Amino acid sequence: MLQRFSVRPPTIVRAIFSLVCTMPIALSTTLRSQSVPGTVIGRLSLEPSPEITARLEATALAGVPVRFRIARDVVDAHGLASDSTLAIVDPHGEPLSLIEAHPDARGLSCIASLPVLGGSAPRSFDVAIGTFARIARCGPATDAIPGGITVDGRLRLRSERGYDRDRREETWKAHDAVFGVDGEMLTKGAGGKFPHHRGIFAGWNKMTCGGKAYDFWHGRAGETIEVVEDTETPKPSCVASRRVTELAWKAADG
Repeated sequence: MLQRFSVRPPTIVRAIFSLVCTMPIALSTTLRSQSVPGTVIGRLSLEPSPEITARLEATALAGVPVRFRIARDVVDAHGLASDSTLAIVDPHGEPLSLIEAHPDARGLSCIASLPVLGGSAPRSFDVAIGTFARIARCGPATDAIPGGITVDGRLRLRSERGYDRDRREETWKAHDAVFGVDGEMLTKGAGGKFPHHRGIFAGWNKMTCGGKAYDFWHGRAGETIEVVEDTETPKPSCVASRRVTELAWKAADG
């Protein structure tokens, strides 16, 4: 979801904010000019409605991606270059999340990740420029693991793909396996009591086409979920890594 806000300086800078999570909410933000000594250049403030605030108090969200804009006048005032290191910092100046910034005609288009949103978590965060240690860096896995994603060089997401008729039970359902910080696999994989539960996947148990019904959840009638191609591959980033994949849901006859 994306909301656009256009308000007038000098105290408020135009901002764009995007929230990606599992609940349908959208919050407004402002990046306010500050006169605080040091490296703080502004403040990112969330202004949710009372209804959304109540929902956030009941459910804490971690690692919420946000998109916003630092306006041209703020960029000019602070001499921010395209290689400047920006971060969302806590009240002590410690970085909470690095900011990936891309210059354009209107200033800097930014993306970051809020560490926690909800409950008693802060609703506003300082934005600072400085020499911040790298918190994490996401990127693609090796060529031998198509569609995989690493964080700081450690495999965190592996795309299980490649249908093999001779190994149908293991390969009929393309999915992603997720790994923890110590390399342990967090998702179940194939087999077990519920063999169709194996990782992150997209499939439905009631689909109809041409008057016929298909079950791409259990795959009991020979259905398969196969990867056609990655239309967007992960790119190195200090904030997030995204992959867009084209899937094919095939009936038993192909």
